[in-house]
Amino acid sequence: MTVSEDIRVTPEIRQRVDDAFSTFIGNSAPVHAIKRSLIVGLASDPPAIDKSFLFSGPPSTGKSNAAERMTRCLGVPLVKLDGKALKSREALFKLLKNALGAHGVEPVYLGDQGGMSGHIWCASNTCASPRRVGR
Repeated sequence: MTVSEDIRVTPEIRQRVDDAFSTFIGNSAPVHAIKRSLIVGLASDPPAIDKSFLFSGPPSTGKSNAAERMTRCLGVPLVKLDGKALKSREALFKLLKNALGAHGVEPVYLGDQGGMSGHIWCASNTCASPRRVGR
């Protein structure tokens, strides 16, 4: 796995990401892409993931498991939301605020930008914190 010349990947970062996915079975191409983004993101200054990921597929194919491993690796809480409760954008933000608050994380309102800003990782009905790593 190679990364840009201007990013210094320490053995600790590589090991952290490898450990997070060491027992993950299957989906090797997507897992490789996720691991590469995590390594680059954690090695960046400031740490930031430059991609968003949307996992889709039938039940029991590893979507939530991959999201859990990503958030653990990034050190952000995993927030699970019921998709049936998402009737509006405001409902989504309220659910996120309450769920993140339960983890001691206060989301930052950036204003109405005509869409969702920041990074959100989704796996079916599972979403992680919409904030950049290290911020």
